[in-house]
Amino acid sequence: MQRFLTLFLFFYILSLIQTSFLIHFNIKGELPNLILISVFLLIFSENPRKNFSFFGALVGGFFLDIFSNSFLGISIITLLLMTFLLKRAMLILKELNIFWFLILLFVSINFYNLFSNFINSLILFKVTSFRIDFTEAFVVEVIYNLILGLIVFYLLLFFKKYVFIRPQKGA
Repeated sequence: MQRFLTLFLFFYILSLIQTSFLIHFNIKGELPNLILISVFLLIFSENPRKNFSFFGALVGGFFLDIFSNSFLGISIITLLLMTFLLKRAMLILKELNIFWFLILLFVSINFYNLFSNFINSLILFKVTSFRIDFTEAFVVEVIYNLILGLIVFYLLLFFKKYVFIRPQKGA
């Protein structure tokens, strides 16, 4: 129960940071998606056979929906589907390294943007107006999130290796 509550509070704090503090660090009007990156890191760091990351996707999608101007449930559905697909991909890949991390993060960012826009246009009955535009803002958003995801990935590795060192038995 404590893990669920901690994750809920973590995503709440991330959504507040994303919507209030990070607006001052936009590049070409684009902000990093901290919640998407955090859900991805949760999926990537968890054993593919465990299911805690589905709860993370649910909570992260909830906060993305609450603090956005889209319909409630679009981000939840998108993140849950992304979690399912990434878990399947991780079972197939077996050995994950930084190369697969970057590729899967790139695919996840694009999947989230395209699928949520498609669902949003379906809800608005504007399926014919749905277009895939690779504009400068889209490219900036993808690169911004990739760089931030890579930085957080290496920070987590650093903390895991040097800060959260577990004492060995018999020492």
